Amino acid sequence: MEHPEMHTTCDDCVKILKHAAAFLTSEPKPSREPPLLLFDSSYQSRLVARVSSSECHMCVLLSDCIPRLLESLDPKEMLILSISGARHDQNAAIVSLVGCDVEALDLQQHFNGSLRIQEAEHGHVCVLDSPSTWSLETLNRIRFWVRTCTSSHSNCARTRAASRLPRRLIDVGTTRSGHVWPTEKDMGSEDFDSLCLQQLPNVQIISSNSLPPDTPYLTLSHRWASTPAILLTKETLFLLHHDISSHLLSRSDTAVFQHAIHVTRGLGFRYLWIDALCIMQDDGPEKMADIIQMNEIYSNSALNISAVEGRIREGLVFDRKPLSTNPCRLVVRVPTTQRDVCLQAFPDKWSLRMSEGSLNQRGWVFQERTLAPRIVHFTTNQVFRIGSFLVPFKTKFRGSELEDAFNGRLDTLSTDDYLELDSDGRYIVDVV
Repeated sequence: MEHPEMHTTCDDCVKILKHAAAFLTSEPKPSREPPLLLFDSSYQSRLVARVSSSECHMCVLLSDCIPRLLESLDPKEMLILSISGARHDQNAAIVSLVGCDVEALDLQQHFNGSLRIQEAEHGHVCVLDSPSTWSLETLNRIRFWVRTCTSSHSNCARTRAASRLPRRLIDVGTTRSGHVWPTEKDMGSEDFDSLCLQQLPNVQIISSNSLPPDTPYLTLSHRWASTPAILLTKETLFLLHHDISSHLLSRSDTAVFQHAIHVTRGLGFRYLWIDALCIMQDDGPEKMADIIQMNEIYSNSALNISAVEGRIREGLVFDRKPLSTNPCRLVVRVPTTQRDVCLQAFPDKWSLRMSEGSLNQRGWVFQERTLAPRIVHFTTNQVFRIGSFLVPFKTKFRGSELEDAFNGRLDTLSTDDYLELDSDGRYIVDVV
């Protein structure tokens, strides 16, 4: 993949970055800069051309972060790109789009989406190499998150006293060497590929009766298809006695199950719980008993895999445009001080609303995301993580002070993320 530094930055975007540099280096900082650029039909034509050719990285970011930029323009409306200070972050600026009626300029409309700009020295934004949301890069990053969570966060490391396991679990098998992959070290590309279901079958639904009650397992949150491809019912009791790999591989609409098995193996776990395969769907008393136990199933799990965007057919894996997620970096000179400043522009997407994503439109998901000790959310462009621990009253986010008194879990996909400290004592929120 070409790294973002290899793409040019157009004159329009350089102007935006220079305004941002002047704003970020001014003391004291103004509450808002004067309007940056009038976004008219001429500007839009240039933007569309650069996005189509991927010529300017920042144009791609702008168009993805602020969708209104690519929509048809109304001659009665004036659109302006403006800069303001980032909320909770004195070291970052936000580029947003403001519209107003040409006959009533005081009536402004702020459109959805924004682009975040900050000095590179004030925070780290990771560069993603993989064009897919599920890759060796993603796996090793999740493994690192889990290691950090269980070893560094006292609340997360605390062992939960599980009174019982779910009635059934899916045994995803072991690696070719006979053992699950150890979590304390990263994995290589050959090992990563060998853990997919196509390369390594041997998956069985088992009774948990013979397992110790503290056996670690993962859970899966997903949206069911209208007619699920594979369910545990009285008619499919054969699933309890055979390797179910062939049944999963023979159907195109079981991708989420296949991907979840790959994730479970890659993270070094042997057992996975999926409602469709672990609950007898047409046995009323058994189903009710398992539903009543649902709070324990999720709270006692080691991690919940969340298929935020996809239905069962789509799974966890999506192709993505690295230019739409990676930071655009450029050194610009501040005209007033002649100081060179290294800036990075990146999506202001460090959090997702609770209702964002098709999975989160469903009511039952609330208990899953509330009870699971840690969650990995797979979206169409990135993978986010959440851990259940208390965030300090005064922390640093991407190098800035976040002074809101967050005294519990935050209801977003990444701001209640594992806040890590870099070598300078700054908190880092990163995604893959």
